[in-house]
Amino acid sequence: MFRILRRQKSGYALSLVLCLIGLTSLFVVLWKTWPEASSANNPFSAFWTLLWTEQLDLIPSFEFKLAYLVILGTAMLVSGVLIWVLSRQWFHLPAEEIVLFQCPFCKKQWRGHRNQELVNCPRCRKQTYPKIVEK
Repeated sequence: MFRILRRQKSGYALSLVLCLIGLTSLFVVLWKTWPEASSANNPFSAFWTLLWTEQLDLIPSFEFKLAYLVILGTAMLVSGVLIWVLSRQWFHLPAEEIVLFQCPFCKKQWRGHRNQELVNCPRCRKQTYPKIVEK
């Protein structure tokens, strides 16, 4: 059995875009909360309260909490990794099959791999396209 890996370029591109969006959103959250959370006595508690109280303005009339950006970034990152994993396909090919060939000139028969096309006959030494006698 042979294993062949097939990669889908569109899946790789989509997963890269989703991972970049997810990492960017998580980096923005860290960038906004780091100055206040690092100077607090309990950084984890300060970070957690900042996530639910701090708001981010993307468009002047559109505000949302940083916790939503963390959720969106995590979802994008996980979906990007899943798409990357699922865009890879393993195919299992059967091993080479051995068949019985016959020379068209001397009618000598021999066994060989099925993928042979132009071969030298073992008896008459002529280069020929052998005929498959049995499968």
